[in-house]
Amino acid sequence: TTLEILASTTPDLYEEHIASVLEITNAIEMPESADPVEPAEPALPDFEGQSTPPEGTPADEPRAEPSGDSGLDGNVFTSPSFGFTLDVPGEWTIEDESIADGDETLVVSNGLSTISVHATNAYTGDLTGCIAFARELLDDDPVYADIRVDATSSGEAFRGADDVSAYARFTYTGPHGEKWAHFVYCQPIVEGESVVIISQDVPYDDYAAERQARRQIQRAIEFP
Repeated sequence: TTLEILASTTPDLYEEHIASVLEITNAIEMPESADPVEPAEPALPDFEGQSTPPEGTPADEPRAEPSGDSGLDGNVFTSPSFGFTLDVPGEWTIEDESIADGDETLVVSNGLSTISVHATNAYTGDLTGCIAFARELLDDDPVYADIRVDATSSGEAFRGADDVSAYARFTYTGPHGEKWAHFVYCQPIVEGESVVIISQDVPYDDYAAERQARRQIQRAIEFP
């Protein structure tokens, strides 16, 4: 006997609706006589064969060298190249900042999630390709040696896109053998000219609880 739960939504609303679905599934109580079920680990799709950004995108070019400048004034970051601002909420700590011409990164942490806000004009393609571009930037980082796209409960690649954004969730092995999640969100700053890539690293089991933390940073960004 099996219990099958189906939930359907469009890719762009998945992140908004999954919490409600989990409320339902977590409220289900099986009879004591029911045999425990070991959840199957879904077979993850091969993302590497699909990760090439559109032709003309300089994904293989080195990133610009940091200039040593800063966009920070207290907890407020103002992008020198792109003009957006990010008022870092009080519960977040600024961990790192890198400013170069047309390529800027701000890294913040709340002690559980680490979020990187990367604004760049090095990618000018479509939003789906932006996810692949962001993934390829990790190729030389040993932290992400075994990173691969995660799968939804139905076994499909955990990614999606609409007219204004794209996202994907990846998994990788942490320094002590534990499973981590790496979530990537892309949206244009100026369409066809620049993008902002927001990534979140968090222990896999804490991903659901930390979604709102990531959205807090996303909502704090104000574009000109």
